[in-house]
Amino acid sequence: VGYESGAASIRQFQGAVVPGLLQTREYAEVLTANSVEEEDRAGPVVDLRLQRQSELAKRENPPYQTYVLDEAVIRRHVGIHKDPAIMPAQLRRIVERARSDERITIRVILFEAGAHAGLGGPFTLLDFDADLPEIVYLDAGRGTISMIIGGEVTISDYAASFEALLEDALPADKSLEFIERAAEAMS
Repeated sequence: VGYESGAASIRQFQGAVVPGLLQTREYAEVLTANSVEEEDRAGPVVDLRLQRQSELAKRENPPYQTYVLDEAVIRRHVGIHKDPAIMPAQLRRIVERARSDERITIRVILFEAGAHAGLGGPFTLLDFDADLPEIVYLDAGRGTISMIIGGEVTISDYAASFEALLEDALPADKSLEFIERAAEAMS
């Protein structure tokens, strides 16, 4: 969280869920309830996720955020058993955020693109101003987290993978249109 709050740019690939910095409370609650063992632990996790969003929004110069999402993120109807409106609302929120903030870019890789550089799992690249090293953050879920800090060849490998993902993804405007259509289909 500390590194994220100081980043000049955040580039993230997600293949299964909406990135935490874009999640609505309702989506985060459903998602978190499925990943923590004790129900009373879900609230603080969701609150922290929303606090991260708030902290970035308060910054004088918020980071540029570029997200590449696999189509599965858009198509999975998270929350359908609790409230079928959760996922359509989440998708509309993604579109709203991207359209209202020039520092946020959303791109979608369609299933028809086939195999792509993100199939190895989600990752986040954090870039900083000044002479601070880049960081790659890997979250395998359920508390399994790895960080790679600057100067390692691995970071340039992830940066190259992210560029490859951008090449496979729809352009930003087409991605937002795709997300809107998916939200309509779920409503």
